[in-house]
Amino acid sequence: MRFELTVALKYLIPRYRQLSVSIISLISVLVISLVVWLVVLFLSVTDGIEKKWVEQLVALNAPVRMAPTDAYYRSYYYQIDQLSLDSNYTAKTIGEKLLTSQSDPYDPMLDIELPYDFPEPDHNASGLLKDPVKEGWEAVTMLKGNQARPAEYEVSFGNLRISLLRDEQQTFLTQVSYIASHDAQNARLKQMLLEPGSNDYNNILSSLEPQPKNLKDFFSHVNVTKVRTTEEGFLLSPSFFPENGTLEGVGIVRHHEIRKVVIPQSKQEIEALQAHLNAFGLETTLVKMLFDQEQMHISSDKNAARGVQLVLNDQVPFQAKLLPASLETATSLSSLQFEIEGDVQGTPIVGITHYDQLEIDEAHQIEAASDSTPLWLHADDEGNIVIPSDHFFGDGVLVAKHFQNSDVRLGDRGYLSYYTPTASSMQEQRIPIYVAGFYDPGMMPVGNKLLFVDPAVVALLRGNMSVSDTMLGNGINIWLKDVTQAGAVKDQLIHALKSRDIGQYWDVQSFEDYDFAKPVLQQLESDKNLFTLIAIIILIVACSNIISMLILLVNDKRREIGILQSMGASPKRIAAIFGICGFSMGLASCVIGTAAAIFTLHHLQSLVNLLSFLQGHEAFQSAFYGSQLPNELSVNSLLFVLAATMIISLLAGIVPAIKAARIRPTEILKAD
Repeated sequence: MRFELTVALKYLIPRYRQLSVSIISLISVLVISLVVWLVVLFLSVTDGIEKKWVEQLVALNAPVRMAPTDAYYRSYYYQIDQLSLDSNYTAKTIGEKLLTSQSDPYDPMLDIELPYDFPEPDHNASGLLKDPVKEGWEAVTMLKGNQARPAEYEVSFGNLRISLLRDEQQTFLTQVSYIASHDAQNARLKQMLLEPGSNDYNNILSSLEPQPKNLKDFFSHVNVTKVRTTEEGFLLSPSFFPENGTLEGVGIVRHHEIRKVVIPQSKQEIEALQAHLNAFGLETTLVKMLFDQEQMHISSDKNAARGVQLVLNDQVPFQAKLLPASLETATSLSSLQFEIEGDVQGTPIVGITHYDQLEIDEAHQIEAASDSTPLWLHADDEGNIVIPSDHFFGDGVLVAKHFQNSDVRLGDRGYLSYYTPTASSMQEQRIPIYVAGFYDPGMMPVGNKLLFVDPAVVALLRGNMSVSDTMLGNGINIWLKDVTQAGAVKDQLIHALKSRDIGQYWDVQSFEDYDFAKPVLQQLESDKNLFTLIAIIILIVACSNIISMLILLVNDKRREIGILQSMGASPKRIAAIFGICGFSMGLASCVIGTAAAIFTLHHLQSLVNLLSFLQGHEAFQSAFYGSQLPNELSVNSLLFVLAATMIISLLAGIVPAIKAARIRPTEILKAD
């Protein structure tokens, strides 16, 4: 094989005398490399999108779910609670059924006689009433490998009403919503949560009760690194005057004197600022201020009034550091002090100021241990995601990110309302709540109307209204570490429930069976299969160039082939030489195409940004694909493309190899 490889590589090295063969060889390699690059790139991005969608889907909806069937709700086991004193004459949820000490609470000595059409009890072999909940729960925990964690889920209805207090104006947002119980142990939910922004922190801070303890609790969880001036601007007192430098601004003229100078962050904003002030009917003039040894000199075509005010325009950022001593003695928000440092028109502004006319521009959560609990979703010491509750704000709720488009922020308060029957009418009940976090619902269609709350809140709503839907309502979520095992776990669980003779009471589904997910996943799979088929066809066409190139090479090397045969080379060895040529071209194309695909994936976002710029809009909608496309190389896709390319390249070399093997030295001598 060493001899065949040496000869094959000799034939593949481009030579000036074999210009036509070399050009065709290079074109073949480039075409195949282009196809390999395109297929690896597309399949990697598609696999990444599919994984991302699945992760989003199972973050809110478990990979496997057990929902009670109609047979469960019609059974003696479920309905007997409504006729039993021991059950307080109310139907029980799955969680309550798990906690009961007895499956059959009915006592004929205390409870009323059962109606004649009441369902017959379903007994097991020992004569006891079957308990579908406890046995179903046990079936989940007994799955092979202990890979599943069961957790009750419950969803009800409620009317959400949030008060939005902005700029001393109050508006309300009202929406009928699904209210779902929050599973604190759902680790995947963390990747769906949105980090609080500066507006969220500002809203919470302004909503706190004016007590020193509340301020200390807030800043024990938040580190403010940057502040900005508010819409009212920031009064530049003499203590902030730079030692030297110049600032330019727009002076507001009253009674022929400059009373106030508004200073933008950059000189390029002066013209727009002046037009903005003129639109309010103010008389303005351009002003230049010279600072020398912390003394200010004003240059303008108008006289400056005594005690003229210098005000920085809104949204001017400063690096900031909270002074701990001010926090210890603070009695209000305005008494907090920050050390700020910034740059205005190239002139440094440094000093210590109170929090007046400032707001948070950038802050980060502090993960250090604290005696207090933050007002937003956070992880406890065990890693569980906790929805907080506060005596002043109410119960925290986790809402979808589309609420942010309606200017909802963390700390906004409101209530969940529901109705309970009374002797004469339906009476409205209200549960005080506040927004404690935002999540990305991904592809889930009901995500914009789905709120997550503490299970105790759902329990209050559940007693008065319920959702008759197997995907909502009440059931058991089955959480898995490996989502790809969802189908196998589903099959195991169905078999386990049937073996316990309770299969008729449960509907078991994996995430691939969910009504809202199935069409998307099936369409994505169809697109992948279609493109894979097209890719194979393109590879076959591209590799056909190898046939043309090798046939030309065989014709060009007829004399050498005859010499090799006369020296004892067998037809198989001659065929192997040209087979190796085809295989080597395929291998080189795979290396080049794969390297190009890895490079493109590494710079994929830059390519997407370029496409968005050329189109004038987002190339890939963030609502479907997220903030950026997945750029991780798919190993399975790479192995598939490499195997397909090498096999097709090898097969493409068979025809020329057979042609070369059939050449006889006598034919060459006759031709010469």
